[in-house]
Amino acid sequence: RLTALLSDVYSIKLANSELPPHKSFKLKIRIPDNYRNLKDKMLIVSTWGNKIYAQPSYIEKGFVTADIRTFGNFAVSLDTVAPTATPVNFKDKTAVKSNSLEIKISDDLSGIAEYHCYVNSYWTLADFNGKTSSITVKPENLNIGENSLKLVIYDKLRNVAEYEWTIIR
Repeated sequence: RLTALLSDVYSIKLANSELPPHKSFKLKIRIPDNYRNLKDKMLIVSTWGNKIYAQPSYIEKGFVTADIRTFGNFAVSLDTVAPTATPVNFKDKTAVKSNSLEIKISDDLSGIAEYHCYVNSYWTLADFNGKTSSITVKPENLNIGENSLKLVIYDKLRNVAEYEWTIIR
C-alpha cells in the first residue's frame, strides 16, 4: 500500500527524545497539484515499516489536515476503495438456519463511517459488534419465504458499497 502515497514522507520527532507529545497538534500537508481533483478522497496517513494507518483528516485551504497525537512519519494518501461485506453464517438464495444473520464489514484504510440495512426495502435495525467488525440482523425481521437483504456501507471518505442477498426463511 505504500505505493499509494501522494506526497513525500515527513518525519516529525523531538530531537534527542522519545517522549510523546503532551497535546495533539495540527499537521498540514499541501495537496499535490496533480491530484487536486481527488482532494475529497485524500487523508493523512502515518507509516510504520511497509504499513500505513489512516489519521482522521479534513481538507482546509489547499491542505490535507489532521490533529495528530503522536510523532512519526506522515504522508498524504488516497482512499478510493469502497468497504466490503461478507456473510458469515448464511449464503445467498439459501434458507436461514441460525438465530441471526451475521455480516462481517471492513474498510482497507479510512474506516467504516456508517451502514444502512434494509429487509424487503424497509430499513431495519442491525447491531454492530466492534470486536468482530460485524453487523447482526435478527431473523424476526424476515417474512416467511423469500426476502431481500440489502446493505449499504460508507467509509469515512464517502466511498460506498451496496450488497444484496436473497434470504429464505
